[in-house]
Amino acid sequence: MKKITAAAFALVSAAALSCAAFAPSVSAADSIDVYVTINAPTGNRVIPAQTKVTVTDYDNDGKLTITDALKITHENYCIDGAAGFETAEGQYGPMVTKFWGIENGGMYGYYVDGKMAWSPVDELTDGAYLDAYAYSDTQTWTDIYCFFDKRNIEAKQGDKVTLNLSRVSFDADGNAVNVPLANTLVVVDKNLVAIVDGEEKYLVTDDEGNVEVEFTKAGENTIMVSSPDPSAPKVFTASSIANVEEVPGYEAPTAAPTEPATEPVTEAATTEPAAVTTAAATNVSTAAPATTVKPATTVKPATTAAPASAGATNSPKTGDDSGILFAVLGSAAVAAAFTLRKHED
Repeated sequence: MKKITAAAFALVSAAALSCAAFAPSVSAADSIDVYVTINAPTGNRVIPAQTKVTVTDYDNDGKLTITDALKITHENYCIDGAAGFETAEGQYGPMVTKFWGIENGGMYGYYVDGKMAWSPVDELTDGAYLDAYAYSDTQTWTDIYCFFDKRNIEAKQGDKVTLNLSRVSFDADGNAVNVPLANTLVVVDKNLVAIVDGEEKYLVTDDEGNVEVEFTKAGENTIMVSSPDPSAPKVFTASSIANVEEVPGYEAPTAAPTEPATEPVTEAATTEPAAVTTAAATNVSTAAPATTVKPATTVKPATTAAPASAGATNSPKTGDDSGILFAVLGSAAVAAAFTLRKHED
């Protein structure tokens, strides 16, 4: 752990000095468009996924940064306005101290294009995707940030697209790595089940984090991860958005009707129904769980419960340590965060 901390601190310090020396300046007229997704500690969206935000140099520091984007987003959408977001100078540089009106000791996460941000003063480029949230679990940091490999999809009714779901974690040397998120329930346009081969089934990622989605509804479809079990770790998803073109004459698949019994039933069955396998929790540092769900496992939604959990559980040592990073550090906080607590970016 000391080795990781020392190496990370040296890297962050060098990066901070480099940025300070060569950061370009922008004029008041300069602006870029970024696509912002913000989740509340409950895991619920507080603004539509990928909300387009025009970013200007809000704090007049000569750069277009994460701070500028989040300050403008708060000003336009947060009930507290711009006052709902604050930063302060920490021991290692700027750090977020309030997010969406929530002050939780610096436990906030923010990612740019699916990668952990080093600091709230990191610069943004036009067209970037910025995902941010306040941690729900500020004690053991089990919150999970995940994202799909495709942010935007153009499709037609009936098209099938394979998506890959990943989460950010850290290897033994403290390097941020993307890890497949297996056995996780995927929801399309708020539907917990889909019609697959004439049956209602859950869409669950396989061991490699892949899931096949068939688009049946024309218009905009939002693809995200669901965690129906309130006791499960909160999952913060960088959703994908599919724009589905209507196909004249297309008929969405329907579940096959149940065949009626040919013989009258004279005695109630006494055998207990088979339990529905749920999306099992996984841990990137361990082997696959003993009980897993294969993709598109058949279920009967009317009589069985939805998967109890989605995604993976983790600990400060083996899970998504990015949460600790910016919780305690700030601009150059990444490295030292490994010795502190989990703040997801």
